[in-house]
Amino acid sequence: MTSFLSRALLLVLGLWLVTFGVNAQQAPTLGAFYDYNVVGGDRVVNQNNTNTVVRAKVASVGRTAQGFNDGSVWRGIENVNAAANEALAAATAVYNTAAATAPTATLTNPELGGRTYTPGVYLFNGDATVANDITLDGGNNPNAVFIFVIKGNLSISAGVDIELIRDAKIGNVFWVVENALTVANGAEIKGQYLAQQAVTLGDGTIVRGRVASLQSEVRLNNNNFFLPTDLEIKIQKSEGNAGVDRYIVGQTITYTFTVTNKGPVDDENVRVTPILFSGANHSFTTDAPNSTFSLVNSNWVWNIGSLKVGQTYTLTLTATINETGPGFVRGTISGAAEDEIQQNNTVDINFCAVLPDAGVITGPVELCVGTDAEYSIEPVVGATGYTWNVPSGWEIIGARNSTKVVVRATSRNDDAFIQVSVNNSCGASPPSRLKVNNYPDPPATPGPITANEGVCAGEGATYSIEPVKDATSYVWAVPEGWGIVSGQGTTQITVSVGETAGKVTVKAKNVCGESPNASEIDVKPFLQAPNQPSNISGSGTMPFCVTTDRVTFSVTASGDVAEYIWEYPAEWTLIEGQGTNTVIFNPNGVGGTVTVKGINACGQSPSRTFNVVPIPGPPVNPGDISGAFPVCQNSVGTKYSVAPVPGATSYTWYVPDGWTITAGQGTNEITVSLSENASGGQLRVQAVNDCGASGITRKDVTTATGAPSAPVVIKGEEFGCTAKTTVYEIDPVVGAQSYTWTLPATWTIISGQGTTRITVTIGSQSGNVSVIAVNSCGQSSPATKAVRPFPTVPATPFAIKGPNEVCIGQSEVVYMLEPVDHTLEYIWAVPSGWTILSGQGTTRVVVKVGTLAGDITVTASNPCGNSMPARLRVAPVADVPAPQAGPITGNAQYCAGLNQTYSIDPVQGASSYFWSFPGEDWVIVEGQGTTRVTVKAGTTQGKVSVATVNNCGTRSTATGLTVQSVGSVPPSPSAIIADNETYCGNTAGLTFRIAAVPTAISYEWVVPQGWTITSGQGTTEIKATAGTSGGEITVVAVNSCGKSQSVKLLTEPQRPLMNPEAIKGPELACVGRTDAVYSIPAISGAETYLWTLPAGWEILKGEGTNSITVKITGRGDVKVKAENACGTTSEAKLTVEVVTSPPLAPAAILGETLTCATRITTYSIEPVAHASSYSWKVPAGWIISSGQGTTQITVQMGTSSGVISVEAENDCDKSDATTLAVTTRPLPVISRIVDRTLACSDIATFELESNNPSALFTWEVPAGWEIMSGQGTSVITVMQGNARGEITVVADNGECKSDPVTMISDPSMREAALNVPNVFTPNNDGENDTWVVGNLTNYPDNEVVVVNRWGNEVYRSKAYQNNWNGDKLAEGTYYYLIRLTLCDGSEKTYKGYVMIVR
Repeated sequence: MTSFLSRALLLVLGLWLVTFGVNAQQAPTLGAFYDYNVVGGDRVVNQNNTNTVVRAKVASVGRTAQGFNDGSVWRGIENVNAAANEALAAATAVYNTAAATAPTATLTNPELGGRTYTPGVYLFNGDATVANDITLDGGNNPNAVFIFVIKGNLSISAGVDIELIRDAKIGNVFWVVENALTVANGAEIKGQYLAQQAVTLGDGTIVRGRVASLQSEVRLNNNNFFLPTDLEIKIQKSEGNAGVDRYIVGQTITYTFTVTNKGPVDDENVRVTPILFSGANHSFTTDAPNSTFSLVNSNWVWNIGSLKVGQTYTLTLTATINETGPGFVRGTISGAAEDEIQQNNTVDINFCAVLPDAGVITGPVELCVGTDAEYSIEPVVGATGYTWNVPSGWEIIGARNSTKVVVRATSRNDDAFIQVSVNNSCGASPPSRLKVNNYPDPPATPGPITANEGVCAGEGATYSIEPVKDATSYVWAVPEGWGIVSGQGTTQITVSVGETAGKVTVKAKNVCGESPNASEIDVKPFLQAPNQPSNISGSGTMPFCVTTDRVTFSVTASGDVAEYIWEYPAEWTLIEGQGTNTVIFNPNGVGGTVTVKGINACGQSPSRTFNVVPIPGPPVNPGDISGAFPVCQNSVGTKYSVAPVPGATSYTWYVPDGWTITAGQGTNEITVSLSENASGGQLRVQAVNDCGASGITRKDVTTATGAPSAPVVIKGEEFGCTAKTTVYEIDPVVGAQSYTWTLPATWTIISGQGTTRITVTIGSQSGNVSVIAVNSCGQSSPATKAVRPFPTVPATPFAIKGPNEVCIGQSEVVYMLEPVDHTLEYIWAVPSGWTILSGQGTTRVVVKVGTLAGDITVTASNPCGNSMPARLRVAPVADVPAPQAGPITGNAQYCAGLNQTYSIDPVQGASSYFWSFPGEDWVIVEGQGTTRVTVKAGTTQGKVSVATVNNCGTRSTATGLTVQSVGSVPPSPSAIIADNETYCGNTAGLTFRIAAVPTAISYEWVVPQGWTITSGQGTTEIKATAGTSGGEITVVAVNSCGKSQSVKLLTEPQRPLMNPEAIKGPELACVGRTDAVYSIPAISGAETYLWTLPAGWEILKGEGTNSITVKITGRGDVKVKAENACGTTSEAKLTVEVVTSPPLAPAAILGETLTCATRITTYSIEPVAHASSYSWKVPAGWIISSGQGTTQITVQMGTSSGVISVEAENDCDKSDATTLAVTTRPLPVISRIVDRTLACSDIATFELESNNPSALFTWEVPAGWEIMSGQGTSVITVMQGNARGEITVVADNGECKSDPVTMISDPSMREAALNVPNVFTPNNDGENDTWVVGNLTNYPDNEVVVVNRWGNEVYRSKAYQNNWNGDKLAEGTYYYLIRLTLCDGSEKTYKGYVMIVR
């Protein structure tokens, strides 16, 4: 609806009679009250902390509304404003109109409940109650009005339900209470409730409608308010090409569905379904966010979801009209909320579709005046007649209303069309048209041929003429070796140019004949693109002076160039020569790049480029001359240079007598050589460019005779402290010009580089300080000084090692300590009377013991300072020798250079042990002084001996062991030699050997895993039995010094071969063929392939491989086997028959000539002698599913007619094609079967949703069922049996039958018992996603209500379609109430719970 008035009328399309026999009542106009659930004349108060939900508006007139949670009033609260006043005024008007309506009945019982009321005006004087449910029966009148006028207070008890049945509507129910209205907990009331005084709603009460207190408060408590809403749908369609409502089959039609919520409440689960429309290959767009358009249970559904008041969304659906005759588009909108205004819920539009056209007219498109021609079309399915039209003055000879006519062209007509329209029940189709050109005579000779100026062999060229009047085609000819690529028959041809010259000719042609003469043109092609032009030359100097106004550039002319293209700076002026090999420019003082390339019809050459720079004037004087001063006589390769001078193009140098410039004259750097008597003098240089020369720069030079001698000695510290400074210096060297100092890394020269004295900062790394003397004749050899820095003062030494009890007067007593980092020397001190015999400054001192006890101390020292001392307390005692050591344990034979270990048992009384060895070439590695010593053995043979030492250093008699050297480790053996190059796995007696190795006494062989050495281990030759896998064979030579480096041989046994697979190649071969290939898949491990061929055959290529090319001379067997060390395979054989010519064409093709689209059929021929294969072709859109290459194919037919052809093939060639013309007819198309059976009917009705009107329909029903009427039509009535079964229908249009359409029908589903599941799982997995109530769809007059555990309604639907997906409710248990009207008109209610599990 579009206004308050139209909303209030609520479907007032006419006045209906009420069942109680009095004048019908008209509902009061709601006006502004329409948009409100609650109006309070004083205010509206909601009890705090309750979950009241109001889906429309709230008006609080006198004071501000209180207690509402955010978002609980969906369309907002009007507080103490003009809108609230307007709502109160409208509610008051409704109250007054209803109260003033004449009563049709006066009630006397104050308990109004427990009754069914028919439409009317009911008056009760006094206070009234409703303690039991009330039913308001609309008597199937959607305009039925109920008005209750209570002259007192009205109380509605807890749990009371005011129920509306048989078209009674909320908007037509009015309760007018003169005093106060009180509704107890958990009731459900419907309609408009208006009281003068307070309105109080109990906890959990549901209101489907509106409440108003005109003078007082409305008090709410956890209430849920609903209102019917008005959903509207409009459908528009695009106009037809044959008229507003007339369409052509194949035309695109656009349906536009527009939905609007006209209020007063927002709605959820809004959908348009079913959407039914004519057309196929649809596509859609919509502006409704998150909406879907999909096929659900064979119906198209537009799921919109939420639709707020005033919102409008559009679905645009585009389809192709694919059937003739009546067409339609339909749609119905519904939502979760009730919609009591249903006349705008459904739109149904009908239209008509004519045939698209008559199809392609077949017949000549050119006629010579005075001749007859036949024109025809294919028969059109569904056509009732054909209408032909011919050009003015032409004649139709014979029949006119058929698919074929004969036409006579009686005179020339320049706008001649043959036209035909096809007719059906909707009218005539658009005409099919065929333009027919007609001529009285052949055309005239063509005019001149237009051609490319030059053409290139091997490339394309274009030749054309002006169109010739009355010509329909043109006959072109080109020189030998040329080819016409495209355009033959037109005014322009594209040719592939050959290498020969000749003529291109053309004649004009039409149906009456050719022109009398040809037009022609001579042609001569280029053979290739030009080569790159020669180097560019110019007049004058390049770069040029800025004042130059004429510069010439040229390249050598070439005969293969048609034109030269010069590119030059934009600022230049071309004087002459573009297109030629010489050009003249005025550069206008600007530089840039000059480029030239040659072109001809074959392409263009590579470019030749020259960069040109303008010069503003002569260059400035060069800067200082750099080089060697003085320079050595008789020297060569000395260089002198100046910095480049801007704008200079060359340099002129002058040198003294005896000097020769050997390179670089003209550049900024020259190389000179001096004679042995060369003198000093002046070097001079000047810069030059195109504008002139600069001034001269001069440099005086002297000569020298030889390099200086080396410095004598570097003076300075050898050791230093990091980060400190020090000085190094030398005496001056005669003849030196400078000195070059070099320091270790991390050291820094502070000053003096180039002089005899430098000051440096000492770095952290050791190395050499070096210096060389230098003059122009060379440099001296360096003087060096080794230096070592220390980073810091040394740390205190660790404990001093040595005896603390020694013998008085004992000599050679050793004290030592571990080295201390960064120490230059160690400072030792001993007790008074003791003497340091050696080692002062080192980590080890030898002392002679005195008689006094005391401390031995040592301090670490370097140039950075001294550490704190380490101390050892010592005391001298008397000397007592230790016993002699026992026998030495260790090797008596040894290998020189290797470590040996010798040991003895500890000796009581010995403080250490002194070991000695045969010679100085024996080096003790560790253990001297202990019972166990490790020594690197030398070559000297003799004794190893050891003596015990007591605390006084006195040695005992030595114990000895005689030792003897056995040489060194043997060298590596030479390469391993195998006697068998190839062998098979598990072969025995394989021999492997090496040459004898000097000094070796044995050999160790290792073979791969799985192999066995059968003899020879330890010798230079072994015999082995191979395993089944390969690996490495290794050998080392051995003596007492150890083992040599190993030598390896990688080896791999061969394995028995797999037998060959089938030979591939022509089995029916052509005699004389020289390119026939026979092959087998390669066999892993094969060394060669042995082929055997029929007598007279010749292997041309591939002998010994798995693929051979042969010359075929006659029939026979081709055989092959593979071979390796393990043996030869079995033989593969292919018998080859031969032919000498291609096969004959196949006989007639057997199969259907009139076919039904998309069906499967077969076509076959008789076998052809000497054919090895058959090549089939079918019309476009047909598919060969099997049999290609054989005498029979299976095909799936397409929708187009055409020709089936087959060729027989053999190795020599293929036959001519045999053909069969086939005509395809479309299948009749039918849609789904719709069950139109009423729930309570014994007779079932089944109907095709859409059908082919000209078809005959054949129905089949389950056993025990009986078709009562409609067989052959699109609707049947059936006496159902008791069993569930399948209903099938097939359409037959006289030529083709459709695919069967089926549906399953179950009579038991029509029983009254509902199957209500108590759980469903809406998780979008495609299973159990909606709440499906079994058998409910048999009772369309149903209502489903779902509430949560607090009694708040969460879902409601009338005529529920088993499509509730739980919305976005949380998992849990909910409670349902299902009301339905049974077949006898009685009502039944189902209650229970349902669980949502996601």
